[in-house]
Amino acid sequence: MFLLRNGKFIEMDSVTRYTEASFKHGFKQLFGSPKNKFAIIAEDTKAKFRINEQALIFYTRYNTNKLEIVKFTVQHEKKRRYIFVVHLVGSNMGEVFPKEDAFDIDSEKLTSGIYKITLKKPLIDGEYGIIVSYERSYLIYDFGIE
Repeated sequence: MFLLRNGKFIEMDSVTRYTEASFKHGFKQLFGSPKNKFAIIAEDTKAKFRINEQALIFYTRYNTNKLEIVKFTVQHEKKRRYIFVVHLVGSNMGEVFPKEDAFDIDSEKLTSGIYKITLKKPLIDGEYGIIVSYERSYLIYDFGIE
């Protein structure tokens, strides 16, 4: 994952310390609910990668229908950031909940096989992440806007 910043490509590191917390998964399966809700939780209240511009352009090799740009909810008392995801039981691809925490993007596949991603609206100050569904798990690239 790369960010185009001042005409230069800056590589973003994925978050290495995050957890996924499921909510009553077994209970829901027992009573036939087809959906599971869980949280993707990143440690610390702020991403290390800080940006001061709001109109961003990202570049990636990941297929853009397998990623979302999201706003994290910050819990200062627990020193963490999180986003909720809801998916069908047995699936590893989910939808961000509530939907307002996910941002609409435009993507363009370039001849090199790279996808250019632009946000349809600029972001405001806060903590964000790019969540990529990847091999039965997720990759998370986080950043903050100030």
